[in-house]
Amino acid sequence: MMNRRKKGTGCIRCIGKNRKKPWQVVISKKKLDGTRIRIHLGCFEKEEQAVSYLDKYLRNQKPREISLKDLFQVFKRYFKHRFPKKNYRIYDSGYAFSKPYWNKNVASITLHDIRELLLSGTRISEKGDLIHITNAAREKVKSCFNNLFDFAYDHFYVRENLIRDISLSKLIHL
Repeated sequence: MMNRRKKGTGCIRCIGKNRKKPWQVVISKKKLDGTRIRIHLGCFEKEEQAVSYLDKYLRNQKPREISLKDLFQVFKRYFKHRFPKKNYRIYDSGYAFSKPYWNKNVASITLHDIRELLLSGTRISEKGDLIHITNAAREKVKSCFNNLFDFAYDHFYVRENLIRDISLSKLIHL
């Protein structure tokens, strides 16, 4: 038997040794309403065949395309009822500072883009003044992008959350 697979990478299970093809490959996907569905990809004679098929399937899976601005709108609409009003400031700050990347596809955003946004991000104030990003705003924007990329990963817009495991100090010193 193989070890437990990483979360979100599907599973391989034995559905009975007395079968011609006992190894079943299953993935689960999250629908927009938050429920998960299981998708059976096939059955195989040997466990190694199932593992190689699932790995090949995951490697070839192409993320859906969406611009950063559209993702912000979908994310805010989807989580509107889950966040209190005070938490909207985090998403509003992330939204305002990410304006240069609004038309960019979410899957093509790199760590370098996030780093540039956090180091030299600017936004226009209500009075029309140019505001540079502060340390407090950096934390808010990173938090915003963490949650945004988690949402994008769950809904197959990106292959992985780039900034989940990187601290702000490491990101600045890249």
